Amino acid sequence: MSQVLPITEAYDHPSAWDTSTVRTEDDVAYSLDQRQVDALLNAMAHARSLDKRLEDITHDDFPLDDIIDSLQQWKWDIKEGRGLFLLQGLPMEDLSEEDCALLYWGFGSHFGVAKPQSVAGDRLGVVRDQSDNNRQSRGYQKRSELAMHTDTTDILAMMSIVQAKKGGLSGCTSGPAIYNYLLQNEPEVLKILCAGFHYPVFGLRKPGGSVITEDKYPIFTMADGYLSISYLRAHIDMAFGGLDRPMNDAEKHALDTFEALAKDPRFCLRFNMKPGDIFFMNNYVLLHDRDEFEDHEDPDKRRLLYRLWLDAFEKRPLARLASPYIQN
Repeated sequence: MSQVLPITEAYDHPSAWDTSTVRTEDDVAYSLDQRQVDALLNAMAHARSLDKRLEDITHDDFPLDDIIDSLQQWKWDIKEGRGLFLLQGLPMEDLSEEDCALLYWGFGSHFGVAKPQSVAGDRLGVVRDQSDNNRQSRGYQKRSELAMHTDTTDILAMMSIVQAKKGGLSGCTSGPAIYNYLLQNEPEVLKILCAGFHYPVFGLRKPGGSVITEDKYPIFTMADGYLSISYLRAHIDMAFGGLDRPMNDAEKHALDTFEALAKDPRFCLRFNMKPGDIFFMNNYVLLHDRDEFEDHEDPDKRRLLYRLWLDAFEKRPLARLASPYIQN
């Protein structure tokens, strides 16, 4: 059942963490043991033997029966726990980029179905700076800072292959933790955020239809006891261009306050993904960003990550207006 927010009680859930409890990536990291590494490598070898296209490989083609206990724990972390986990310890010295792509895709296939990430339809995203070659490249293809936001999927996953020369730290922040803070300290700001904002319609627009959504979408929603978050400031700002009024001072103050808290060290966990690290996060629990980075001149040493947007098998209950980019 959906609930109108804000409610008067704080949200008591493991996903409402801050940096007093999750101090570094070590607090959410799993150091893979030999059993887990062997299971992943064996599953990779089996998937390769099938001679399938990478994007045709499913969880049945990437058997992880030997570590089903670990897999269940990681799934719990995403849906019922803090909303994230970090795997470390893959033998990168023995793995090519193609090996990493296959292992990462196969592992991700146990959590959900990979969604397209661009108009090109790519389901295994290649995160590499393209700004020198393409001025129209999207944010994740540039070296400039990425603002705090949520994506248009259930689960966001990243695998680091090559680190930048300098910078490029990832940041993630618990939306429920910000909700609790605002409930106690800035209730008027929370009320505005929960009233919601219009979003651009983009490709869903009908001929002659509005350029913005008919509904307003709250930053925070509640369904069946699960508090969720959805936030894309650039899209909210864009939608005001389709309204007959500008953003008012109270709305701007609420969004600015929210964004400042999302980047505040009290709430934001910052870490640098090392080669071989695999990071999974619940997109309806956490916001994320990335610092600006400097790359190597040698093309073979430039920052490279793989990205998955997963439509989760084990769905988090979502309110009707949880996001303008889903249908539920």
